[in-house]
Amino acid sequence: MIPPPLSHPEFWEKQGYPTFERFWQVCNRVLEALNRLTLNAGKPKEKHHILIRYLCISTGISYADVGLLVGNGCGLSAMKIVRTTLEAAVNAEYLRLEPAEHRQFLDWSFIEQHRKLEYMRKHMPTDYTRLDPEMVANTEKRYKVVRPKFLQPNKKLQQSWCQRSLRERAEKTKFEEMYSIVYMLSSELSHVSFGGLAQHVESFEEEGTQPAIPPSLTRCAEALNSAHYCALRAVGTLVSINDADSTPSLAALKSDYDYAWSDSNAPSV
Repeated sequence: MIPPPLSHPEFWEKQGYPTFERFWQVCNRVLEALNRLTLNAGKPKEKHHILIRYLCISTGISYADVGLLVGNGCGLSAMKIVRTTLEAAVNAEYLRLEPAEHRQFLDWSFIEQHRKLEYMRKHMPTDYTRLDPEMVANTEKRYKVVRPKFLQPNKKLQQSWCQRSLRERAEKTKFEEMYSIVYMLSSELSHVSFGGLAQHVESFEEEGTQPAIPPSLTRCAEALNSAHYCALRAVGTLVSINDADSTPSLAALKSDYDYAWSDSNAPSV
């Protein structure tokens, strides 16, 4: 058994570990595989493989974050992070399938940097004047160069680096089932819509509703399952670009996933 999280050890001992015992038994193995394929890997074969590695590292970090939150009974907060986990895993696989678009991903950073500088210029003028003028000038120069790439026919900028929406990228990368689950739940929570507020209801009682105040099992299963799936898919992406299996093997990690979630409605891998 792994050591209990510090915040709510009683929840961990009575609910957190027993409820997801099979997951906790295998959870670190997918991280081991990610580490060997990224942090401890050799020189990548292609330049865009570096970007894919970073996206997979981000997936693994978010996966670990989700585990920490769930171990403390914070499933609703974990579900918000799963949205990030999903997008990183989707983008990694998408760039594997569409390697030419990695330049778009990188160039979009100058659009984001320009927006930050504009914000500082308008709302933080004192801090703005302290910035390195050469850095500001270079950023604005690069912004002007890349901006035409992201203009729509109506001359407005795209909403993100890719012309395809996240849903479309999820469909292309065979993440559509997980996308439908994660996006619905996490977006409601992140935007604090009525559906998001309703997710905070843990039970109904005579006096009214009982909110899911941590520690609680509410959304813990969905968060862990989704993050585990995304981490596993990230390993699959890395295995594909390396033309070599992971350690533990991808087949073994798929078996781990099935073992952990065989009693749930988990997406197939």
